Order: sequence, then structure tokens, then C-alpha cells
Amino acid sequence: KSTLKFNFSRASLPPLFKKADSLFDKIKERDLLLHHPYDSFEALISFMAQAAHDPQVQSIEQTIYRMDPKSPLLEYLKHAAKTKKVKVVIELRARFDELNNLQIASELKKAGVEVFYGFGKLKLHAKVVLVTRQEGAHFRHYTHLSTGNYHSGTAQSYTDLAILTSHEEMGQDARHFFDSEKKMAAIVTGK
Repeated sequence: KSTLKFNFSRASLPPLFKKADSLFDKIKERDLLLHHPYDSFEALISFMAQAAHDPQVQSIEQTIYRMDPKSPLLEYLKHAAKTKKVKVVIELRARFDELNNLQIASELKKAGVEVFYGFGKLKLHAKVVLVTRQEGAHFRHYTHLSTGNYHSGTAQSYTDLAILTSHEEMGQDARHFFDSEKKMAAIVTGK
């Protein structure tokens, strides 16, 4: 009788995230590709921590399809809302996570985060973070794009690819994405 066994490998934090004083400087030099679950979800958490605490960051915008209710990402968004413009787009129809997402939305609203809900009939299932940072006289977009969701538990078992980039074209695409949510909300509410 034979038994199949699968040995899970431990996710590792890419060395760049361990030593970087400023991930923004590293991302300006080159795009960073992350492959979860082999690269630790802590890489994104490090990026969000720097964005939340960096005085040059003007705004943070993020999608939420599925997120663990104790996620440090929520704490960074709430912290950032004290001094920055913070906006999230939450999908309320995330299967089995509807109540969790309503609670997250309520918690973020109380902290001063601007909260929007999905795209009407279109279901939002994407990982997008747009960080806008003032650098000298200019603004630079730092964008995180990925498959999957922002739940640290599923990031340990699902295979997802993510990119952190400062390419302006990708930042502008993310900018249009978040602006379209605002336009959609205005159409729905009549404001």
C-alpha cells in the first residue's frame, strides 16, 4: 500500500523586502514579481506598511474581494486614513465572505476610509493597490496588481502572481480603474 505525501514548502520573504529602507526606491529601479505561495505574503504587507507611514504618500486605493478580518493590511489602511486619502472598493458578493466584507467596510468607514461597493452587475475579483506618492514636484504611481485576493490564509495555498511596479502606464490604468468606480457610484446614487 503506497501513500502519497506532499511536503509543503515554506514561503520565503524575498531578500529585497528584508533589507530595503525604501521599497519605493527599489520599485523605481525595477518591477518586482512575486509568486505566491512561494514568496511570502509579508512582501505585500511590508509594501503597505511603508505606504501607510511614508509622509510623501498622498493616497492609497485598494480593492478587497476577500480579506482576513485580522489582516495587518486593514490596520495600515486605517492608520493611513489619519493623514492620507484612502479609498477601498469592496466586493460584497464574495462568496461565503459577504458578512465579513460588510464588517470590514464598516470598520474602515469608521476610520475615515472612503468605501465603495463593487461595480453593479460586474463582480470585482482583482487585487489592485494604487499608491500615489509625491516625489519632488511630481506625483508617481506605485501599483500592485495580482491574481487572487488579499487574504493571507489563501495566499499560503493558492498560486498567484503579483507585480509591484512604478511604470506610469500601469499606474494610469489603475487610476482609471479607481476613477471608474467613483463614476459608477455617482450614476447609481444620482450624485
